[in-house]
Amino acid sequence: ITLDRNLEGPDHKASIDVNEFRQLCTEVRRVTSMLGNGEKIVQEEEKETRLVARKSVVSAKDLKKGHALTVSDINVKRPGTGISAIHASEILGSKLTRDVEIDEVLFESDIEL
Repeated sequence: ITLDRNLEGPDHKASIDVNEFRQLCTEVRRVTSMLGNGEKIVQEEEKETRLVARKSVVSAKDLKKGHALTVSDINVKRPGTGISAIHASEILGSKLTRDVEIDEVLFESDIEL
């Protein structure tokens, strides 16, 4: 930092002045604030979009109550109102608690874990 870029010496011309330093500090604080606390929270404005954008586990075909789910029995599609696609592998082997039709969204109550 320099008080005056016109002072003698090699470093003054390449240094920032007091006002530029003040602006740098302000911007660093702003960036730090924008980074937040690291915790991801769904904002109120995002909640509706979240349901539409996320995917749920759906039946890939008509299935009967008591059927144990396999990879070929399930698919993932929108909307994300049922069992999250992230958990699809966790429900494999689970038995259905009711008959389901093709493309029907599966909910936790539809399977026995």
